[in-house]
Amino acid sequence: MRRSEVCFALAAALLLARPAVSHAQGYGVYEQGACTMGRGGTAAARPCADASGMYFNPAGIAGLPTSGSLGGTVIMPFTTWSNDNTQIQADFLSKAYPVPNLYFVAPVAKRYALGFGVYVPYGLTTEWDKETFEGRFLGYKTSLKAIYLQPTAAAQFGKFKIGAGLDITHLSVDLERKLDLSQQFAAPGVTFGMLGIPYGTDFADANITGSAWGVGYNLGATFDLTKQVSLGVRYLGRQKVTADGGEAQFTQDPTGLVLTAGNPLGFPAGTPVDALLAPQFETGGSLVTQGVSTSIRLPNQLVMGVAVTPVKALTVMFDAQYTWWEVLDEIPLDFEILPNQSLVLNDNSVWTWRFGAELLLNKEHGTVFRGGFIFHEAAAPDQSVIPNLPEASRNDYSVGFGTRISKTFYIDAAYMLVDAYNRRGRTVALEPGGPITNGLYFNAGANLVSVTLTATF
Repeated sequence: MRRSEVCFALAAALLLARPAVSHAQGYGVYEQGACTMGRGGTAAARPCADASGMYFNPAGIAGLPTSGSLGGTVIMPFTTWSNDNTQIQADFLSKAYPVPNLYFVAPVAKRYALGFGVYVPYGLTTEWDKETFEGRFLGYKTSLKAIYLQPTAAAQFGKFKIGAGLDITHLSVDLERKLDLSQQFAAPGVTFGMLGIPYGTDFADANITGSAWGVGYNLGATFDLTKQVSLGVRYLGRQKVTADGGEAQFTQDPTGLVLTAGNPLGFPAGTPVDALLAPQFETGGSLVTQGVSTSIRLPNQLVMGVAVTPVKALTVMFDAQYTWWEVLDEIPLDFEILPNQSLVLNDNSVWTWRFGAELLLNKEHGTVFRGGFIFHEAAAPDQSVIPNLPEASRNDYSVGFGTRISKTFYIDAAYMLVDAYNRRGRTVALEPGGPITNGLYFNAGANLVSVTLTATF
């Protein structure tokens, strides 16, 4: 047998065993302004009085003076994995990920307003130790960045406001995983595992990158039922983002292993395994750099809210959000050389419940204290809880503060603790008839810090 005839039936799940983009419950960044983050994301009925309202409810920019807001949120995720059988544990790498935002709004005539926003509603990274983490063969790093450019228009007619935004989306993904040699075929019917190669032997580093543009829309309306009670609704349209220019890259990892005498391949004892693998990474091999394309659906969302001011200095708010994640049932992957495939996700549509409050401490300086609580349902079914995003239902707790620091500038700051429930998941590929979990993801969550500076002209 020639070395070039060593064949691979690579599990075509490759990098996208579960792509990050499929999980807005876990990868969505709803914290697009420090004011709204401080009050638990409640903004449908009464958006904050800055330009960030164009994200939470486009109607909110109607009636605002000419102003701009610049800010961002730093996200510091954490989680621990524990294997049922070995009791070996592993943690997310300790890193912080910034998510910026920028908004501008200007009134037009008396009742109209125009605005423009740049924000990142999907923008998070999960990363594990690529050398030691047992789930590295499903993915050790998953990075997603979706930049939204939103021109917005709004109008006010008495107690009623309406608004609409066009979402121009640039989505980029970077997914990285290791490939396990023991699972690959050295010859028809003969895996490297049958040749004595142990499970968990890294032989390649695989990386898929890609980017694409999409277009969607954002609609909203508010109505002041009384001076004390406001109602609001926001609808975010679904998008289909098609990426035709993605790239899959493979880098050989040396194993240092040799074949033993009497191996089924007929090679002499001492034949280096790395030499047998090398042709797969060269021209004519299956693991050369190659193109990959896919289509991803970003789901529609509906947010309904109410804001009540029971006393002059206090406003309490409630939002209910429904996200149609069921539209993301599968993701097709079309490789240039490797076999095409479809990744079955079967996400569930879910509710998110948000509660917030804002207390005015000093009217002259606009000094306010904020607090909030959020409960998120998990979108991922049990079989989809893997290292790329070990998603679970979670509670979020937030506090915030805002005050005027000059005639022109106002500053908001907020902190949020994300506390996810423990949830069983897996670090290995699903096998027919096999278990869908092999351990527990626990102590999961994130610390978020957000600051926004608003200038009024």
